[in-house]
Amino acid sequence: MARYAKEQQDDSPGGDSFLDIVANIVGILILLVMVVGLRAAREFEAAPVAQTEVERVTAADLRKAKDRALRERREFERLVLAAKRTEAESRLLEADRVEMASYIAELDSELEKERAALSESDRRSHDTSTSIAHAQLRLEELMRKRVSQVVVEQETETIECYPTPIAQGVVEDQVMISLEGNQISFLPIAGFVDQIERAIGSVRAELMNSSGMEVVAERRLGPVEGHYLACRFKRQTINVPGRGMMAIGGMERCTVVATPSVQRTPADLATEPGSPLMQRLEGIDRDATVVTIIAYPDSFESLAKVERSLKEHGYRVAKTLQRAGQPISFGPNGRETVMQ
Repeated sequence: MARYAKEQQDDSPGGDSFLDIVANIVGILILLVMVVGLRAAREFEAAPVAQTEVERVTAADLRKAKDRALRERREFERLVLAAKRTEAESRLLEADRVEMASYIAELDSELEKERAALSESDRRSHDTSTSIAHAQLRLEELMRKRVSQVVVEQETETIECYPTPIAQGVVEDQVMISLEGNQISFLPIAGFVDQIERAIGSVRAELMNSSGMEVVAERRLGPVEGHYLACRFKRQTINVPGRGMMAIGGMERCTVVATPSVQRTPADLATEPGSPLMQRLEGIDRDATVVTIIAYPDSFESLAKVERSLKEHGYRVAKTLQRAGQPISFGPNGRETVMQ
């Protein structure tokens, strides 16, 4: 009876032995170690955030960036304009070459027919005259080359002067402004380039298909910013030795015509910040662009001040003088002025 009571006491709750309790505690500790190890294996240590210093941008830096962007845009526009101009000139030269080759072929054909119609003695005389003419042309060409190769040493004379921007090297571009009546206006010559090219293409057939020793065609281009261009195209026939009569044509002259709507600024205010002139000049490449002032006699007193102010702003300046009442015009041989 006592043994039965003892067995029941061992099986009752809370009757575990000391070894059972220790085993349970060790098991719990092992489970805790496994859980902590598993969590540590799954967690990644966050990388420390690098503290970067924020670069401060000042107003001067923004202005410099804006000026650089404007210069790059102007440079891109200049390159595009130069490419268009080169392409147009190439087309014109190719058309002239084809026309000249056709004309020469026709002349050769006519000369050959005339030669075939001659008698044997006249044919020999004709061939001899032709050979002599070719030899004379060759002799003249050799003499010109010989003269150009002769070096004549001359006594040098030293002259001190203040070089203008034109004397500092070849520039790639220029902008022109007019100074008349102590007022300045911007001349948008670059805006007429496409119109001039189209005008040349349109009058070519008219010039070449017309009869006469000299044929003239006129076109009025524009307006661009209140300006027109009165252009004159001419074709003339010349006698080429050994080739006969030959027709050549092209632009003779274009004259700038200003309308009352042209924006003019007093010379005293033209170079002030924010003026229309300074806004037009903003962003140009000052190292490769020359600002040319075309001055009339009634504004000579203002010319020096405007020139000095533009140079203080960092622009390269050139000036030319125009006769009173003479319009501004230009052609294949340059612009018509009193002096450079």
